[in-house]
Amino acid sequence: MPRQCRSPGRRRPAWPGRGTGIRLLALAAGVVTAALATVPAAASSGEPGRPGAALPLSVAITSVSPGYATPKGTVTVSGTVTNTTATAAPGLEVTLWSSSTRLANRDAMNSYLTAGGVDTPTRSTRALATVPAHATQQWSLTLRVSQVGMTAFGVYPLAAELSQFTAPVDAARTFLPYWPVSASRTVKPVTLAWIWPLIDVPHQTACPALLSNSLAASLASGGRLNQLLAVGASPAGRRADLTWAIDPALLNDAKVMTARYRVGGTATCSNASPRPASRAAQAWLAGVQSVTARQDFFVTPYADVDVAALAHRGLNTELADAFADGRAVPSIECSRSSLLRWTDRSFIPVPAPCHPGHRFVYSSQRDLTFSIDNPQFAILQGP
Repeated sequence: MPRQCRSPGRRRPAWPGRGTGIRLLALAAGVVTAALATVPAAASSGEPGRPGAALPLSVAITSVSPGYATPKGTVTVSGTVTNTTATAAPGLEVTLWSSSTRLANRDAMNSYLTAGGVDTPTRSTRALATVPAHATQQWSLTLRVSQVGMTAFGVYPLAAELSQFTAPVDAARTFLPYWPVSASRTVKPVTLAWIWPLIDVPHQTACPALLSNSLAASLASGGRLNQLLAVGASPAGRRADLTWAIDPALLNDAKVMTARYRVGGTATCSNASPRPASRAAQAWLAGVQSVTARQDFFVTPYADVDVAALAHRGLNTELADAFADGRAVPSIECSRSSLLRWTDRSFIPVPAPCHPGHRFVYSSQRDLTFSIDNPQFAILQGP
């Protein structure tokens, strides 16, 4: 990502040591958790040929603890069995399934969720008491990792199969990351880039008065923008090496509030209500100036206009005006934020770095370099 307006003498954090493995594993577990939130991975597989159809008897996985497996460790898998019929369901049994073969890629993960077929039963089985009609019963099983035979770092299949009188009825599938001892030495850490936005809706139009006084609450203690600034400027924010994305229009709106200002009014800019100067706005702007002196940042075009939409419609003049208006806001010192031109005929304006030569991945995993030979444009050069 662009490293812009870099503070002189600021160094990147040292390469992490032992904690890297823990953070990487937490990231892997977090990715899997995010996947479970967006796909029905841990829910009932449904009736064949009828995705999402309600089954008379169904099983679901509700938790996996811990969220990853380790050598010689155990994992507790919990879930529910639901009986939607009008009669009690006897003879039910839940069995955990897994595999010694990891899922190699996203396609394999998607295929496993929809078709299964790569896992085998483990020795973890629980017989359930009769589940009453229209009722749900909880279950919990412990998976011994050594019984599965996982050896390499990666994501493995994990399923709970529901059977009745030994006949399969339903299955719920999810994923289980595995972290071996050797992974701390062999697994390459994932590099993350944080962009921390200080952006809000426009609060001012052609009239000098603000549209409303809603910005006051956001800048005050406990408000959204106040908390964004506080968290980003905290020790945790500095350790994350985040880059601030700041809308100059927001700075301008906050600047209006540092003296007596007006809100509301008519389309002819009359009848606006007076407000006293906001100490919260003064403190917030001072905080922004403080963090941008220590942390990297870039400014968006004024009012955070839709860059892609304007570019695709050929409204380059309007887009250049938005960047120029943003640079005209004096609340933050930056040598220049420029437009960026692709060498392959397309024109994509984005903020350019204040110092030339920084590299970042912008699109399609291409490593690109900024060179600023003209104050108006940054010419994008391929690898």
